[in-house]
Amino acid sequence: MWEHAGDTKLIQISRQWLDWILPSRCLGCGDLTASAAFDANCLPTLCADCFSELAPQLGVACKSCGAPLGPWANSAGKCPHCRGRKFRFKSVTCLGMYDGLLRRLLVEGKWSRASHNLRTLAATFSAARGETLRHLGVDSIVPIPQFWHRRLWRNFNPATLVAAEVSKLLNSPVETRILCRSRHTPPQKRASLAERTAIQQGSFRIRDRHLITDKRLLLVDDVMTTGATCNEATRILLDAGAKECHVAVVARVSATAS
Repeated sequence: MWEHAGDTKLIQISRQWLDWILPSRCLGCGDLTASAAFDANCLPTLCADCFSELAPQLGVACKSCGAPLGPWANSAGKCPHCRGRKFRFKSVTCLGMYDGLLRRLLVEGKWSRASHNLRTLAATFSAARGETLRHLGVDSIVPIPQFWHRRLWRNFNPATLVAAEVSKLLNSPVETRILCRSRHTPPQKRASLAERTAIQQGSFRIRDRHLITDKRLLLVDDVMTTGATCNEATRILLDAGAKECHVAVVARVSATAS
């Protein structure tokens, strides 16, 4: 314990010296900023304005798909983003909509060989939506997996990075070996809702199902568009004995953009 505390203190002192020699700049806008936000993890920092843009006060959100709604909307029923859909997961928590600064940082992070963008977004997600995530009372966290060949050219899975930050918040284990990709799925960017559902059907398999029996699970991914991927993952987890599944994503794509 003392060694860990000493290591953390050394990191903080080193970061302060680096800030004096090379002042920190906001990951979002590039302006000089104090590096108090995520010192212990040595992550790039965000200024107050960019943090507010990335983590807006969502207000009323759809209980089915997590999409932010207008201030006078009724969250009890289906919203324009998910009307006509039947989801197997219980709820969706997101940092914000896939637009503006959030979209730029996600795209840059997904196509970069470095993980700092996604780790900073994951830490921002945990800081901004911590109360909502704690209220779910989940037992384990399950990131949406990649098919094996994607790791040959990308050295990290965005969903696993987000899950790791959420795990620190909830003090719940990340189960990376429970849910596996059973086959390669083609890109879904221009696919319709029906095509996305067909693409994901049967694309997962379960290992060590005894670890999730009667457990409340939190499925984690970086972006959710139609919910087809999380819906199929939830189906196989529930069939394997999980009690219920909730979803946490950094960004939610609007119905018009999908």
